[in-house]
Amino acid sequence: MRLKAALLCMLLLTATLPALARHRLYRGEVRVNSLGLITTSTAPTVAAGRTQLYTDGSILIFMDEGGGTLSLGGGQTLDETLTLGSTSNQHMTIGSLDVDGDVTITLGDGEQLIIDGDTAAQTTPRGLVCIESKAGVNAQAALEINQDANGFAAHAVEANYSGSTSAAGDNDSVMLVNVDNTGTTGGEISVLHVTQAGTGSAALHAVHAGVGASPAHQLRGTLGAVSYALSYDGSFTTITGSLNATGAPNDVTLWVANGDEVLIGADASFNTIDWVWDTVAASPGNSWDFFYSDASAGTVDASFTPEDSTNGARMNGQWSWNSGDLAAWQSQTISGQAAFWIRAVRTQSPNRAPVESQAQQLAATSTEWDEDGNLTGFRSVAAGTADFSGDVTITGGTLTAEIANFSGAVAAADGFGFIFASTDDGT
Repeated sequence: MRLKAALLCMLLLTATLPALARHRLYRGEVRVNSLGLITTSTAPTVAAGRTQLYTDGSILIFMDEGGGTLSLGGGQTLDETLTLGSTSNQHMTIGSLDVDGDVTITLGDGEQLIIDGDTAAQTTPRGLVCIESKAGVNAQAALEINQDANGFAAHAVEANYSGSTSAAGDNDSVMLVNVDNTGTTGGEISVLHVTQAGTGSAALHAVHAGVGASPAHQLRGTLGAVSYALSYDGSFTTITGSLNATGAPNDVTLWVANGDEVLIGADASFNTIDWVWDTVAASPGNSWDFFYSDASAGTVDASFTPEDSTNGARMNGQWSWNSGDLAAWQSQTISGQAAFWIRAVRTQSPNRAPVESQAQQLAATSTEWDEDGNLTGFRSVAAGTADFSGDVTITGGTLTAEIANFSGAVAAADGFGFIFASTDDGT
């Protein structure tokens, strides 16, 4: 009887050894082939570095400090819940995750969902969190936030931004919105659309500017042709005509390799370059170092940072800056052409270099409502009507009127004149 049992064990071991050889297990790694079903009635206590699979809707992976790997591939499907954790509750890494169906994250009181991108400096223009969306119905939202203040002074969105290293020539934004208006034939696009539902006693402000904050700064003007443009990849090539023209025969590929340059200039200072691409740069997009021409003869080497709404040449947009911050900007001669130059040098390689369709430039005029309530650069009403439905009162100031030509009739019932605080008056 013992001999039969021993022979049976040897047969089982002989049949099992090849399978064990084919499915070697390594520390921190689990490989499962042709798994049918593993069941257990209760969740067992599992030691670090061990793996337990069970069918109450969960797969639990416990890993020690050495890490580990769980691979689901080849069309395999994981239903219900996947929990990945380490004994020290440190981190997990997901390379790519495709989701079929809704994903719900439920947080308890005091719990947070944290994405930490502060441990390493981020070097690509692509957002740390990026949402790509294409609407399929009206009113579709790429991001929707439903917040109930619930009787508290709450914030639906809060951004805390540190501008401590910003200096003259830098152009930063807490929120940058770029609207590609290419090809539109009508309609209205509102960057911020505020509505009030119902009635109540709370005052509603579309914009609230605190102490020290200017409510508005506008650049106005009409985009025009690029005056001068060069590309540089070891030698200069004039590309002015290509940037100003549209259509495939005139389109040129820009910044093919790291270190390639594009220079754009004008006879006077300017502050906007508008880009429309035939082919955008592939992810993660371009990164550039920017320079302007100063007193150094024959060079464009003074550093500055414009606002880039092209997202690294990944969408139509603009480069814009405050030319007043570039106090040393002056004309220099580059490749035989004297101009106020700016230079963009590629520092990061995209998977595909951008191909321009058209570029335009502008020396825009500034209009500002500053933090002290001063209005500068505002234009008077031209070829229109200034309609004051009530009295206009000027208190504690001086009114200066310069009228080159005034004509027209004022109804007697309305009157026209100036009323002074003293007994004198004039009409």
